[in-house]
Amino acid sequence: MKHSLDNVKNFPLAGTHLSGAAIMACSILHHQEATGDCKEQLLMLRSDLGRLWQGCLMRAPEDLKKKLAEQEAGNPLNLPPMPEGFSACELVKRDFPEPLWIIPELLTEGLGILAGRPKTGKSWLALGLSIAGATGGRALGKIKVDKSPVLYLALEDTPRRLKSRLQQVLCGNMAPESLYFQTEWPRIDQGALPLLEKWLEAHPETRFVIIDTLAKLWPKGNGKDSGSAYHQDYNTLSAIKTIADLHQISILLVTHLRKSPVPTFCISLYLTGPIPSSNVKI
Repeated sequence: MKHSLDNVKNFPLAGTHLSGAAIMACSILHHQEATGDCKEQLLMLRSDLGRLWQGCLMRAPEDLKKKLAEQEAGNPLNLPPMPEGFSACELVKRDFPEPLWIIPELLTEGLGILAGRPKTGKSWLALGLSIAGATGGRALGKIKVDKSPVLYLALEDTPRRLKSRLQQVLCGNMAPESLYFQTEWPRIDQGALPLLEKWLEAHPETRFVIIDTLAKLWPKGNGKDSGSAYHQDYNTLSAIKTIADLHQISILLVTHLRKSPVPTFCISLYLTGPIPSSNVKI
């Protein structure tokens, strides 16, 4: 036994393993009847391991020593700091800035949804909104919009069909230079969001992004149960919203509703998910 202990001393992280061995020795002494030589050997083992553990602590990095000291001082579970809360009185006294409207009274910065049954004009509406934003024109023919670059992920269109629709909506007017189209984009699990961040960093004046449709961006089904899918959906939409908040833009997700008498969202998360912006339904 002594020979093996001498060998273990050569490993600086041995303490992390020896602590378990010491506990095991103590457990045997407490829960088993050890007599004679067996009991004496276990007592010696516990003593040797205890000294060796103290030696490892003396050679431990300072951050580890600090963490162990904090645990001994009353935080054995290594809990995170207590979040700062506030009372109702404090809350009502706070002043918060007004939301930044990308399209006044219709879309604020954040995450929004344009949802409707197939073939009801969602893409036509989204295209009209994108042109209004890129030209500083009027959304829906009456809402004045500040001009800024717009990114439109038209993932259900081909360039040919997109050109035809664009010309119809423009009605002979000049195409805006600050309206950018993408008909191909990787899915969420293939790097869609980091790529979106990269695009926004290259176009910092952008205030409006349209994803048409969300299903084309969503990870393909992987056979998970509905509970796991819910959490995956929630986390994904939260990540998209984080990008919108970080860049102070509006990201509008276009999605289909099921063809049923009672409208329901294709993604169950939409019913309770993190969508603070105004939702536009058709």
